[in-house]
Amino acid sequence: MNIYYVYAYLRKDGTPYYIGKGKDDRAYRKHSTIAIPDRSRIVLLEQNLSETDALRLEIELIAQYGRKDLGTGILRNLTDGGEGSSGRVVSNEERDRKRNKANEVYSSMSDIERREKFGKNGPDNGFYNRTHSVTSITKMKAAQITNRQKLLTCEKCGKSVDAQNYSLHHGDKCGIGSANRGRKWYHLNDVSYYLYPTDSKIEELQLILGRSKQHARSNQHIKSKCPPSQHNAI
Repeated sequence: MNIYYVYAYLRKDGTPYYIGKGKDDRAYRKHSTIAIPDRSRIVLLEQNLSETDALRLEIELIAQYGRKDLGTGILRNLTDGGEGSSGRVVSNEERDRKRNKANEVYSSMSDIERREKFGKNGPDNGFYNRTHSVTSITKMKAAQITNRQKLLTCEKCGKSVDAQNYSLHHGDKCGIGSANRGRKWYHLNDVSYYLYPTDSKIEELQLILGRSKQHARSNQHIKSKCPPSQHNAI
């Protein structure tokens, strides 16, 4: 299928600094090692190519302009083309250098700067300037409807809720925030228990507490009937 193209990123003086091959919006998406210029300096050199022809042209153009890392030209490409970034072997030293640099930059930014850069509408967000296809939207809506129709019972609080609500507030997450509703404190001696209505321990505690209250009432009744001198003997 002739759906591929070869593109170039241009410097402000009009000279290319990167040659690539792609399809769809590849030329406008973020690269791992190359900075993307504004759209006015992104040029589609040849379009409607087969993948084989696109790879061949990519190799020819990279060879023509040469690579800066090899000292043969002006391009910042790190391979000779024809195989994509998979043909490049990254050393451990380079990986560590990039990781440390990224951590240094990220840690030096404020929360506001991070949101502006990496947030939902940030230019470094992987979905920046992209939209879901109609097919993807249809699938997501169908999945949401299916999830809402399923009712799951939380083993902790005993509530029956839809799958989305369950995943957000119940199961392992139950007991956090609003999911604490329904829990009660039970105090026995010097120990406190924060339990759900379905907890099996509640019955045991209620039985013990009931006996304790009954015993306390019995003692109080006996004390009320005895003379004051006999209270200490009870």
